[in-house]
Amino acid sequence: MSTVARFVIRDGPHQVVIPIETLDYAMAHRGGSMLKAGKTKCRMARTLTALAASLPVGFLRVHRSAVVNLDRVRRVELCAGTAHVAILSDGSRVRVSRRHYRRLCVSLEEGE
Repeated sequence: MSTVARFVIRDGPHQVVIPIETLDYAMAHRGGSMLKAGKTKCRMARTLTALAASLPVGFLRVHRSAVVNLDRVRRVELCAGTAHVAILSDGSRVRVSRRHYRRLCVSLEEGE
């Protein structure tokens, strides 16, 4: 699947345009996805797996239910036990699974 430059999402009678470079993260939501870009949150019918496949380099799956824009990650914190959370530049918190934690750290160090 090829990468996209923007998402166009129907919101009632309106259409919301989210350019890829403004996307902070995407999360699985009720069989589809929820996108967050700045203060905007929109739901779309596309699954997170399909959405992740269309994102360019610079986005990384950090949990089975989350993909983040690596440019937005400010730090990764240990919370309860072995659980980690990515803190984004706007203060948003996104869970990081043990399975994806090491790859996230490597990607941040390499500046992927």
